[in-house]
Amino acid sequence: VWDAIAGRCLRVLVNTGRRGFYDFIWRLPDGRVVACDYETVDVWDITAGRLLRTLNVGSVRLNAGNFFCDGRVIVCASEADRTTLKAWDTIDGTCMVMRTEHTGYIRDVGALPDGRAASSYDDGTIKIWDVSQGRCLQTLSGQHANEVWWIIVLANGRFMSLDDDGIGKIWFDWRQHIEKIMAVRVGGKKANEDVARHVASFL
Repeated sequence: VWDAIAGRCLRVLVNTGRRGFYDFIWRLPDGRVVACDYETVDVWDITAGRLLRTLNVGSVRLNAGNFFCDGRVIVCASEADRTTLKAWDTIDGTCMVMRTEHTGYIRDVGALPDGRAASSYDDGTIKIWDVSQGRCLQTLSGQHANEVWWIIVLANGRFMSLDDDGIGKIWFDWRQHIEKIMAVRVGGKKANEDVARHVASFL
């Protein structure tokens, strides 16, 4: 843990039971810090220098978009079963499993406002979930011809879905009903997520 202004190290956090490095670190709104790889999420109290909990999420991928704005819940896809979503509580460690009859593989998940999540699939569809209830609210289809690799959460109730051809679709929440409002070309096939986020920041 560093003091960025003074340029000095304040504390070193060590999980003695861990092997390997972290891929992603994120500060939650309540001051806790999560450090993640694709298998586990370590939740730290950086003031006390104490490891609070380790979650064995077994996720397809994790980034800031998987965390709800209050920082309590992480929503992610299961690596063991790519048709299953899981919502993990970072405080008590409980896990809710969300399934449908959908047979497509989940490519990405994004945490939307009001406790909902969007998941993208290899058949070009997107599903909107009520995470607290563990149920699918809406299926968005017919907008992507190929698999949707990324869900990028934007401001003001919007999110971008980015497909294998580099086509991004911007979606907006019209009073609990998601509709497409814009399409943009982000790049060529398998467009980079960072490029997509940069483009989306101007929309």
